[in-house]
Amino acid sequence: AMGFETMYHRAAITLSALAVLAQPSLPAEAQTIDFDHVIAVAGSQATASQMMAKDALLIALDVDRQARLEELEYWHDQFDRTLTGLRDGDEILGLPAAQTPAIANGLETAGSLWESTKGAMLDGIAAGDITPDQIDLITVQALDLTTVFEGIAGQYAEEANRNRLTSMLVNALLESLHGSMLSQRMATEFLLVVYGHEVEANRAGLSRSITGFDQVLDNLVNGNLERRMLPPPNDDLRDRLLRIRRIWEDEFRPIMRRGLDAGRPSPSVALQMAQVNGQLLEQMKAVTSIYVGL
Repeated sequence: AMGFETMYHRAAITLSALAVLAQPSLPAEAQTIDFDHVIAVAGSQATASQMMAKDALLIALDVDRQARLEELEYWHDQFDRTLTGLRDGDEILGLPAAQTPAIANGLETAGSLWESTKGAMLDGIAAGDITPDQIDLITVQALDLTTVFEGIAGQYAEEANRNRLTSMLVNALLESLHGSMLSQRMATEFLLVVYGHEVEANRAGLSRSITGFDQVLDNLVNGNLERRMLPPPNDDLRDRLLRIRRIWEDEFRPIMRRGLDAGRPSPSVALQMAQVNGQLLEQMKAVTSIYVGL
């Protein structure tokens, strides 16, 4: 059966595609770049890199296996198309071709990393299981892909800020995207501890990610003038962020801290983690959508 998280993401992608299709198309040279949209897409690729690593680990742990196999295949296809769209342009996805040599080079690097990663994923999907060697490759490459795509989102933010004085909103958008990515990286690091893969290194990474997510939430809720970020500009956004804080403090962070304790959490805890993680990601993505719309 397809999990709630899978259905939510597929519905969100479908609605986004329909919204784009409903807009009148213009010749490529006449189109105005929607920088907030492109920043959000590039940043979402960083999150998707970690989501796929998370799904691969859940498959390897035999947690919600069939649903995760379906989700991994789906996100493989979406990630592949979006990477091509960011590089070459994709009118349906609302993406221009790479705008600067630095962005083009970043996408070339991402493409090289993705070629080896997607082969391991497709082999695992075909076999219905993910091997330890595949886990090692997928999770290491996911970190590199995350770094590259966050860099590309940042470069598009610089392009946007050259043309308008809305850098505070752009900075908040980048922070929300970083928070979405961290929500998935924490899940990956937690599952690597459960799986028994480089446990101490992944505990250290998990500790840093927990601290990082705490800081992201504080920046989004209260603003951070040193980072050129204001508090939420409307009640809808503030309420959504406070909902995220409740999920984080009451449910998700306590599970994450179990990954820092001596011993390894059981696969049953991994299932609970994945369910709460889906709720957290849903709310983070909603915050990003609100910032894109401002």
